[in-house]
Amino acid sequence: MKSRGPELVGWKKSLREQSILFTAEPVILGSGNGVTYQLKEPMVSRRHAELTLHSDGTCSVKDLDSLNGTRLNKEKLRSEREYRLTHGDSVFFGDQWFRFDNGRGLFTNSMLAWRGIAVVVVALALLCCLKYSLKMTSSSDSPQKSAEENMNE
Repeated sequence: MKSRGPELVGWKKSLREQSILFTAEPVILGSGNGVTYQLKEPMVSRRHAELTLHSDGTCSVKDLDSLNGTRLNKEKLRSEREYRLTHGDSVFFGDQWFRFDNGRGLFTNSMLAWRGIAVVVVALALLCCLKYSLKMTSSSDSPQKSAEENMNE
């Protein structure tokens, strides 16, 4: 699925079909009426958070003094302060979990890129070890003549 631009994608099972697009105008998220994106959940405040797409293409989230707070990854956000988002970040509004997709692909986040490379390197190393192990096992299973048998021939 091709991304439509920067968005928060619902990550909990109940939110999987939901995404919040960042637009030129700030997006006000909350459970109340008159917000840009309504998320009717018990732990989401009427005006919970603000999502902003900046002119340089970066995105940020700001908690609007919500009762149950907004978290970016594991950090609880201080009210009324903007926090920049990077691809793959987890954003929680109360207990509702979203992941940030910058719309440019997985490896625009250098930490995720290095993790991806590390996974590939480990997988290749394991395959090499497995191949070597199988080769050693098959060579020890083949019948070998003892030195005594060779001398008697």
